[in-house]
Amino acid sequence: WKSARLWRAVARSFQNGIRGLLAEVEAIEASAVLGDVYPHDAYTSRLQQKLLQDTHRMLLNTSVPLLRWLPALDDGQGRWHRDHMEDAGHPNSLGHQVMFEAIDLSMFDP
Repeated sequence: WKSARLWRAVARSFQNGIRGLLAEVEAIEASAVLGDVYPHDAYTSRLQQKLLQDTHRMLLNTSVPLLRWLPALDDGQGRWHRDHMEDAGHPNSLGHQVMFEAIDLSMFDP
């Protein structure tokens, strides 16, 4: 996981997978809501931070509602705010609360 080429390939694969899923949802005339990417404390390189932000922007530019978690949880460098982290990859109870509070519930209004 130290190769920049591999990190780019993983991000590209994730983004293409999301695009593919959205195409499938559209094909069956269903509605989708996406959950945002979220921080990870192992994201220590600038490339990892950039790819996280690039993926977040890609999700923002889809045609479906997004549960915008990254701005609420990110320390600005791709890692968790200290008080929101259970372990390197997961939020704690407060982090889950922050995620819930970041959801714009009006997107579910009829």
